[in-house]
Amino acid sequence: MCTHASTPAIAGGDTVLEQLRASRAAIVSVLATAVEAEAAIDAAGDRLGDMYSGLPSSSQLQSQAVAARALRARIDRAVAPAGPLLAALRRVSALAEEAAAALPAADPGDAGGAAAFVGRVDRLRDAVEEAVARGDEAVRRVEEAVGFLGRTKATGRGRVRRLAEAAAALRAVHEAEAEEMRFEGPLDEALLGLQDLFEALLLRLKHPGRGGGGGEVSDVEEEYELGTDDEVDAAARIARTLAGNDCLDICLDIYVKALHRHVEAARRALPDAVASHVMAMNSYWYIYMRARGSELASLVGDDTMRRRYKASAEEAAWEYQDAAWGPLVRLVSGSSSGAAKAWPSPEEAREKAAAFADALEERARRHGAEYKIPDGDLREQIKAAAAKAVRGAYAGFLRANDSAVASGGGRREFLPVDAIEGMVRRVFDEMGDGGGVAGSAGRTRSRRQSGNLEGFEG
Repeated sequence: MCTHASTPAIAGGDTVLEQLRASRAAIVSVLATAVEAEAAIDAAGDRLGDMYSGLPSSSQLQSQAVAARALRARIDRAVAPAGPLLAALRRVSALAEEAAAALPAADPGDAGGAAAFVGRVDRLRDAVEEAVARGDEAVRRVEEAVGFLGRTKATGRGRVRRLAEAAAALRAVHEAEAEEMRFEGPLDEALLGLQDLFEALLLRLKHPGRGGGGGEVSDVEEEYELGTDDEVDAAARIARTLAGNDCLDICLDIYVKALHRHVEAARRALPDAVASHVMAMNSYWYIYMRARGSELASLVGDDTMRRRYKASAEEAAWEYQDAAWGPLVRLVSGSSSGAAKAWPSPEEAREKAAAFADALEERARRHGAEYKIPDGDLREQIKAAAAKAVRGAYAGFLRANDSAVASGGGRREFLPVDAIEGMVRRVFDEMGDGGGVAGSAGRTRSRRQSGNLEGFEG
């Protein structure tokens, strides 16, 4: 009985053991799975940690937001000047068209119209300067925006470099355009028209004469009317506008070229050749001596003043001497060079001597009253040169025709050489301003240094 009773007990124990083993295996499997899951969770946590560490912090996000707003502000500042710049360029274009349309109608005889044209040129210049300033501001704003991008690293270095190159190119283009608007564009065309108008207006103004005709001409300026108030005002406005546009040298050149054309015009109007040469000589010499050492001479240039006025005075002096005293020289010498000539017979020589004496006496009676040389220094130089030329020609004539002189005895036609020179000098004494040679020359030298004509040393 006992044997039968123990067998089922063993069998049941084996079943429980198997169940325990199965449970153990299951637990081991679960634990293994848990371990794997824990490892996977740890790995995922590590990855999440890496991800979280890579994300910007709230302060970094805030800084980036501030930088973005600053960048937008810089961009807005960079594009803001574009509108005013375009408006300024449109104004330049409109004023340029007005000036171009008004230029053909600008008449120096209409002082009011000339002044109106000056106003148009002034407005065009102001508009050009405004456009240049607006353009400079626009380029500067772009340069500031590019610099901001470089400092904040809001974009890649390659892009910043390209933007910087573009900004530099923009600056170069703006400076070239500004230069063209100022000196090669419509403003330059208007200024050229203004220069022509200025010259024409100056030629209309009246200037005091410096002698050469029959009246007395004092070395002290007499009151005269230069022009109407409107003409003088228009000329002054044009001069200021030209000087204010870097055209001072041109303005002065026009002024000088106009006082020269004035003289030449007056010279051509005189029918008497001697009077025209005396007037030109007096005028050019007067201008040269008055301007020498002055601010005008420093602006125009001493060389220019000498070349334009002193040389012109010297040329007129030579022409005067040839026209007034050349006939006397040619009368006894037979040529303009003054070389001595022996006449074929004593009678011919005496006839030439008599004609020479008559012509010289005629000069002595009328020349001093008809022609005036107010400047004492100038008059003394011309006197010395004329006396030397006439005396030399007459002395050579007497030497070349000594037989006629000897056979003529003390006849009147053969005047002494010293008497000939004295007559010439007295003619020039009467060509002063009424104060005599010494007084006139003394007053002249007391006011300024004396000047010398080339070739008139006497």
